[in-house]
Amino acid sequence: MATKSKPPVGAIRVSKADGSSYEVDVQAPAAAVRFAVGTPSGHGFVWRLWSSMHTPDFYLAVRDGRKAIDSKYSFHASGDWRLQYEYSEAQALGVHRVLEKWQRPAPAVHGAIEIVRIMTPADDVVESDPPEPDASKIIWVEPGPKRTLNVFFLQLVPAEASFSPPSDADLVAALQLADESIVLLLHTIGPLTHVEEDMFRRIRQSTTENPPPGAPAKHVPRSDPTYRCLGFLRAAETHDIVLADLLM
Repeated sequence: MATKSKPPVGAIRVSKADGSSYEVDVQAPAAAVRFAVGTPSGHGFVWRLWSSMHTPDFYLAVRDGRKAIDSKYSFHASGDWRLQYEYSEAQALGVHRVLEKWQRPAPAVHGAIEIVRIMTPADDVVESDPPEPDASKIIWVEPGPKRTLNVFFLQLVPAEASFSPPSDADLVAALQLADESIVLLLHTIGPLTHVEEDMFRRIRQSTTENPPPGAPAKHVPRSDPTYRCLGFLRAAETHDIVLADLLM
């Protein structure tokens, strides 16, 4: 799951409503967490979350087995958060490196800072061929049943804050930053509403015309029956950033 050469720095114990509990290791700064909804033989995008060793900066990107990462979400300690191409990719495309830029939002009442949400409809988790390589290094999260929506959400918990995961979500992973704040990766399953279905329809339509910012490859969708599109959305009048992981 995380880089083996960096042992966990601790663990978070989570109590469930039924009285049971479980522990999740807190990975050390500069470790990497790879995760996806599904199984090695059928899943959504595989994501990689990692951080800097010496500064509380952290990053998120799609891990595409067909090519190297060409863009990433950068969350700088200064509050400068952005989606940007790698330098060489921007040069090759002849475009500006920064695609989207926003400021880190203020903490919520419970003390955590909302980072992004990643939405994947359960119906868009399909069998793929060949199976995912290095499957043992990836955290696989079981998707919900048909007609439901899987949501990963990332939260930044400052070192001085005390915060427990919401009762309707499972804690998947935790990554400590250089300033001892912690990035939490959580997963929840909910109903797929008509509003979200319409949003996903519009993302698919726009992807056929122009690959959205952060899409991991320049493939023609019709040439690959399991081609996935990655939509970037900023919710109106809020700092809510939504990434949509969908089949074409």
